[in-house]
Amino acid sequence: MVAADGNEPRVVYVKESKSLWSVALSVKPTEVRMWQAVMALYERNPDAFYNNDVNKLKDNVVLVVPSTEVMLSLTEAEALVRFQLLGDQPDLDKVTLDTSSKSSVAPKVELTVDESVTVASILTQDNSQESIEDKGQNINTVNDQNAALGLAIASTHLKADGSYFEVSYIKPLAGSSYIRAGATTGSIGTVETTGGTGFQILYGGNIDDVPFSFEIDFTSITENGSHLTTVGSATTHALSGTVNNKMLFFTGKRTFIKNSSVNSYAGLGVGFSNTNYNLDTNTGFTANSGDTVFAYGYTLGTAISLGNSLNANIGYTQRQIKGGDFTSIQSGTPTPGSSTTTSIDWFSIGIHKNF
Repeated sequence: MVAADGNEPRVVYVKESKSLWSVALSVKPTEVRMWQAVMALYERNPDAFYNNDVNKLKDNVVLVVPSTEVMLSLTEAEALVRFQLLGDQPDLDKVTLDTSSKSSVAPKVELTVDESVTVASILTQDNSQESIEDKGQNINTVNDQNAALGLAIASTHLKADGSYFEVSYIKPLAGSSYIRAGATTGSIGTVETTGGTGFQILYGGNIDDVPFSFEIDFTSITENGSHLTTVGSATTHALSGTVNNKMLFFTGKRTFIKNSSVNSYAGLGVGFSNTNYNLDTNTGFTANSGDTVFAYGYTLGTAISLGNSLNANIGYTQRQIKGGDFTSIQSGTPTPGSSTTTSIDWFSIGIHKNF
């Protein structure tokens, strides 16, 4: 939440899967009742709702928080009336207050625009002859039950806040170079890959009231072997087989607001990568086994809202894999070795589900 001094408006950032009820609960002053805050927020920010539906607050929007004076400009009963008029309410009989009657009825209220409306009665007549002592008691009874009904209505639109799940398809870019550290003349110097495919599964959680989130992901990328070069020779040897990287990463993300349906994000992460070589040539060179090493990287992307708490995510990721040990076999002789830091990057497209 961001507040400004003087006459500057106070605003609150609303992330994914928030309801107007929960926002009002978090920003209203103590002297303001819930329905006063709900309606003040709605009427100050009409463009923040799909189809002007009070129950369909958009994801990732900035709401202007009305002043306390504005929130208190409607009584709680008047605010509740306005809320009920926004929804698809059944056409119930309108009644006015009759203190001489022993039946329970709803009070008549005056809106600030001088339009006279009545609250639809939710009380039923029973067989008892309970007396109504005065007009104030009748109003309080109806208001309390209307508030209870409104709370029930609003609670059906509350959304679980915080967590999300995502599955993505990965397409590695041009290829990676795995450079052997300390290679001697005649031994394997560089392994080159080309293309490949992969997938990513992640689970994350948003931080309340700020556009930040944290997530953990498992990523598997398989690159196709292209060729290798030996130290001290310009000769290249065609490779068959694959290099597979399995990564476990922890990433922090920041979402940048563009509009209600398309949002960009950026993230930084650290984790571990296991690189498994399964490569060979027709000339007696083989590289196999691998090692688990430290890795780090960043991600950039765009989330496109599909509705129903679903997003389509399109992203670019680059990760740096620190050098790890592997074994190469040349003419039947196993030779241990290690690689220098390797960069691997990819494009991804995925489906993101908010809970």
